[in-house]
Amino acid sequence: MLRQDGHDQAAEARRATLLTIHADTTTTFTVPTRRDSKHAAELRGHKTQADQIRYACDQVPQPPVTRVVRQWLDVYGVHTTPSHASSIVRGTAASAGWPPPGRC
Repeated sequence: MLRQDGHDQAAEARRATLLTIHADTTTTFTVPTRRDSKHAAELRGHKTQADQIRYACDQVPQPPVTRVVRQWLDVYGVHTTPSHASSIVRGTAASAGWPPPGRC
């Protein structure tokens, strides 16, 4: 979609798919820009947004990072607030034995 200033938002979104994730090391992860039918079906099968967030946590590099999980979910049309996603991501990471962010 072109904005009035001629900026192509879709092209910009495709270019902005590389994220740097900081945990105990620096990792680069490419968030997909196209939906995978397997993931789309799996997300539809979850009854709650919390379950969808937990599923997304398993699809991104470990330990999961909230902004990456949210961006991954955005590709599939699942939009979450930062605070809601963060609480689920922290709980998922803790149950998997990962230390809280910043404590690695």
